[in-house]
Formats: sequence, C-alpha cells, structure tokens
Amino acid sequence: MKILVLGKRGQLASTLRNFEKKSNESEFEYIFLGRDEVNFENLINLEDYFKKYNPEIVINAVGYTAVDLAESHPLEAYKVNAISLKEISIFCKKYNSALIHISTDYVFDGKKTFPYEESDKTNPINVYGKSKLLGEKLIQKFTDKYLIFRVSWVYSGFGKNFLNTIIEKSKTNLELNVVNDQFGGPTSTSQIVKALRHFCEKISNHEKPWGIYHLSGEPHISWHKFAEDIISIASNYNLIEGIPINPISSNDFKSLAIRPKYSALSNVKIKSVTKNINYDYKDYLEQIIIEKAKQGLNNDE
Repeated sequence: MKILVLGKRGQLASTLRNFEKKSNESEFEYIFLGRDEVNFENLINLEDYFKKYNPEIVINAVGYTAVDLAESHPLEAYKVNAISLKEISIFCKKYNSALIHISTDYVFDGKKTFPYEESDKTNPINVYGKSKLLGEKLIQKFTDKYLIFRVSWVYSGFGKNFLNTIIEKSKTNLELNVVNDQFGGPTSTSQIVKALRHFCEKISNHEKPWGIYHLSGEPHISWHKFAEDIISIASNYNLIEGIPINPISSNDFKSLAIRPKYSALSNVKIKSVTKNINYDYKDYLEQIIIEKAKQGLNNDE
C-alpha cells in the first residue's frame, strides 16, 4: 500500500520517517514530499505526484503551527492550514485516496472544565485555531474518505517544540517561568504515529473508520507541570541540571495569540476503536529523553 506523506522535515513526518527506517515491514510504502517538491502555499504541481504514485492513503503532516506568528501573518496560516486542504481533498477524491489530516485542540475556546469530545461545539479564539477549523470544514466538504485527528501539545525529539525549548533554556537559565493556568494533554509524535499506522491498517483491510478523532496524551496537566516533568526526567538521565520552574499566570506571559485555558481532549472514542496504543505522555517523554541522553554520550566519545 502506497502512502503519500505531505511533509518531510516537521516533527510528525520526521518521526514517521524514523519509524520507517527502523521497521522491516513491507506492508506500507511511504513517499515523503517536502517543500523542495511541493509549495504548500501553491499546490500547482501536487497532482503530478498523485498521477505518479496513485497513493491509497495521503497523510497531511504539513501545518503552519507558529501560533503567535499566525496572528501577524494570517494569510500564510490560512494558505497552509485551510486553503491547501481544498485542493488536497479534491485530488484525494479524484484519485480515490483516503486523506488523513492532523488538526488541533485549538479549534475549541477552552471554556469547558472537562475533556472535549468530537461532538462538542468548536469556537477557536486565535488565527491558528480558526485556520485549522476551516481546513477541517474544507476536507469534509470536498472528500468523503477522510480521517481528522485533533491532537494537542505535540512534542518530540525533533524540531522546535515545548520539550526541546525547555531543555535548551534550562542550559542557560537559573530558573524558568511557565504558565500554570492552561491545561491540556502533551502528545508525543510517536503516539500519533502509532495511531496513524493502526488506522492505515484498518483502511488496508477495507474498513471505513472515517470521521474526526481526538488523540492526546494522558493525564491532562498544566504547561507548568509538563515543564517540571521534563526537567525532572532530563536531570535524572544527566541530560541537564535541575532548575526551579516558577508557576505564573497567563496574564504574566506576553504573547500575540490568546490561548484556550482548557483544551484537554477526550480519548474515549479513539480508545473504543484502537488497541495497543499507550496514552501515558510520561512514558513517551522518558523514551525521548533517554534517546537524547544517548546521543549526547555518543557525541562526547
């Protein structure tokens, strides 16, 4: 089964490529398209790749994820997160490809006090969330065979994310200030990849699991708690030295974009149709930090 992955160097695509290299399975053949091959703000040549590979599945791992920057560059955010989805969906329907798309918890306003379900009303409060929600709607309008995964607080050992930022800042700061009044579920890209593979197998077996699914790490915590866990585990493996993490209010953290106070996602639906997926974010976090520590030792040799 051929799977066309839109994205090559982002967190999710990098994790998927890393998994592919380590796997001996031949059931799936992945083709990765990066910005060198496709301009995701202008998909004029994308259909050429549909014609060339005729993929059974397309995974859209491309996104404009700079939440604050989206406030000052809304056009770029909408081009990548929304407008492009119309073309991608049209091509998927034309070539009978299933589309798997990654969305976000930021399609919600954060006013709930318990985890959001797929059926809850969306109401994004920043440009990033609004652009992602429009992308969801365009997918649903222009194709039938789709899976939309809303994920939250994505982290990995690759690229720019909260985990890597905290580790880097801990090397040059005596203490850090992190907000303690925003709550969600840190989600490892490894967890997302496991879910993607599970659903790809369903599609390969001619099942029809179409729709929207929430997928997040558990338990749901604050950014402050997440930072504390990162520092604690990283210092246990001598990756960094432990430093204090001071809790602060969102009002004390200056940012262009307003963020939802509570964007925890319920995993009830996805758990009902999947198996053998670990949702404990600390397990994934420790695995990534162990790998980083090993890389550090190898670099020192």
